[in-house]
Amino acid sequence: MPKTQQEIVRLTRDVESGQQVYMQLLNKEQELKITEASTVGDVRIVDPAITQPGVLKPKKGLIILGAIILGLMLSIVGVLLRSLFNRGIESPQVLEEHGISVYASIPLSEWQKARDSVKTIKGIKRYKQSQLLAVGNPTDLAIEAIRSLRTSLHFAMMQAQNNVLMMTGVSPSIGKTFVCANLAAVISQTNKRVLLIDCDMRKGYTHELLGTNNVNGLSEILIGQGDITTAAKPTSIAKFDLIPRGQVPPNPSELLMSERFAELVNWASKTMTWC
Repeated sequence: MPKTQQEIVRLTRDVESGQQVYMQLLNKEQELKITEASTVGDVRIVDPAITQPGVLKPKKGLIILGAIILGLMLSIVGVLLRSLFNRGIESPQVLEEHGISVYASIPLSEWQKARDSVKTIKGIKRYKQSQLLAVGNPTDLAIEAIRSLRTSLHFAMMQAQNNVLMMTGVSPSIGKTFVCANLAAVISQTNKRVLLIDCDMRKGYTHELLGTNNVNGLSEILIGQGDITTAAKPTSIAKFDLIPRGQVPPNPSELLMSERFAELVNWASKTMTWC
């Protein structure tokens, strides 16, 4: 057989073989489609999907509540730890252990506390009373403690070079005016002449507490507008005089450092039994 004829026969055989493979694949595809179409699935839709209007996570309300509770717990733990490691001064014995003399320990007067508060329509309003605790309730425990302070100071002042007593505190509203006014009152009850000078020229209210006016007070004396010898104002308590703070000056610290204040203290020391 010629060579060309042989090549034609070979190519024809390849074509027929390829057609047979193609037909087999085509038949297989048709069989699979028929099988797929005849298969019934067991999956069905029970309920249609529903979208939520709000955010599921994170839950902000729960997070805020948890943060508040955690913050409160941490605050309480912090306060407890602070009180545990920094207890401060809890009794006069602590001061005495450090070599500081304690003349008296004055408790809080419930009677005075009740009189210092008055209920109004808007709530609680603080006001200054014109009646001292030593006068209104002389048997109060606080006054008994102040009498003990008077006795301790009496013996302590025997060794002092003068009869001038200065009282101060570590912070505002700690009770300086209360102690000074009532101490002066109980000292005057022993037939001793006492002069109380209100040196708080910004917020002093001793004149309100004792029911006197604030005219020609300490500030006027120190700037030279008042007479030292006539500065003392009598109060409703016998042998108890007061020099009020006067008008608020722009420089109270400088006035207290002036020679005029030293002259006032020297005059009071010579004129009064206590000042």
